[in-house]
Amino acid sequence: MIQRDTKKPQDNLAEEIRPLVERLDSELDQLSYYKILGVGHSASTSAIQQAFYRRAVQLHPDRHHGLKDAELKTKIYRVYKRISEGYKVLSSERSRRLYDRGLRRGDLRMQRNEHQTNLKENPYATTPAMTPEIDGLIREVSELLKKREFTQAVSLLETSLTAHPDSSRLQRKLKDAKRLRKLWQT
Repeated sequence: MIQRDTKKPQDNLAEEIRPLVERLDSELDQLSYYKILGVGHSASTSAIQQAFYRRAVQLHPDRHHGLKDAELKTKIYRVYKRISEGYKVLSSERSRRLYDRGLRRGDLRMQRNEHQTNLKENPYATTPAMTPEIDGLIREVSELLKKREFTQAVSLLETSLTAHPDSSRLQRKLKDAKRLRKLWQT
């Protein structure tokens, strides 16, 4: 008699990330933004962005919306929120300098009002310096679409839009990817 795996893909995914989520959640208040993202203090802006995308693809709450385990969902949300907070601070040179100063004093998090005061400009706005990053994302998504990996392409674009919400190129590509996914599902 053949035994079938009765677990749903969502359950398998949850079991894969559970150890990471449990560890990060339990240590959340003892970890710097660098450690949460898994990068060193000398990491480049590009390395920080890549680390954020890696974590975001794994832990974005939308990816785990169907989980039955409410406690795990809550932990995923809490960890993802801190990962996003870390990325916002470390991706801005000005905020990063202020954060590093506070880190030397033992402050693992940037105070909310300090962060808002020093980030009056949108750290996610698409600037000429960010264009190569967006170009790379578009190329990566195009490769996924060629391979007909539509769900992965949509997930990557949705995650990328959390970091670049004003990017009309990413928004258009997401719309196209969703349309293609829908066509192939029928």
